[in-house]
Amino acid sequence: MTVNALKNFRYWLLAAVVFAAVAAVGSVQAVRSFAGAVQAVAVKRDVQAGEVLTQNDLTLVEQARGTLYGDAVLSPRDAAGMAVRGFLPAGTVLRRSMLVPPQQAGVAGAVASLGPGYVAVAVPNTLGTTVAGTLEAGNRVDIYSRASDKEPPVKVASDVLVLRAGTVRTREGEQPTQGVVLAVPEADLPKLLPYVTGGKEASLTFVLKPLASGQGAGQQSQAQQPQQAQQQQTQQQPQPQSPQQPQVQQPQAPQPQAPAGQAGR
Repeated sequence: MTVNALKNFRYWLLAAVVFAAVAAVGSVQAVRSFAGAVQAVAVKRDVQAGEVLTQNDLTLVEQARGTLYGDAVLSPRDAAGMAVRGFLPAGTVLRRSMLVPPQQAGVAGAVASLGPGYVAVAVPNTLGTTVAGTLEAGNRVDIYSRASDKEPPVKVASDVLVLRAGTVRTREGEQPTQGVVLAVPEADLPKLLPYVTGGKEASLTFVLKPLASGQGAGQQSQAQQPQQAQQQQTQQQPQPQSPQQPQVQQPQAPQPQAPAGQAGR
């Protein structure tokens, strides 16, 4: 009798523990449902301005729906690959207004968007490095150097992307730059750096590459095609002849008709 009572007590105790666990889970779900808790994306570590986020930088945290901004990021896929506008301490719940595409996050973001293996390097403005002041951001150049007047030019790098040139946009407006900023593969950096320092930048010459088909000059030539076609069509059309004067017919006087009584005579 004592053994059976002990067994029953254990069963009741186990049932009570299970019931309490189920009740606790139900209570948590009820609180979440009542409070409207949702999962939002936060950063795991401190993130500096301009850094590009990866999946490893992100985590999901539970937040009350009423405490979230309308542009809160709810999926890591919407934040991975984006750059941050400013410094974010660890644990910050992300908002879409905090993120920008890498291309819009300054030079560091633009370099990051090219993928691993690229760095940014600045070259002082000269006649050769600015292509006589015509170089613009987004252009691509081949870089040649000449160690001395007795040696032929040597190609240092090919198809290099220009990140900054000419002027830059600041809070004070357009400001001239002191140099050209290039996105250079790290493998080409040792070949370029000796000509950037020590006053040897004058030995560098940038050769501007034509824009890709369908851009820039290509669009301009396409815009000129309708005008050229119109000129050719005008030349092929016969010269207009002076219009002939229309012949005006003089109205004829009506013939007098005989009365009906005299018609049979």
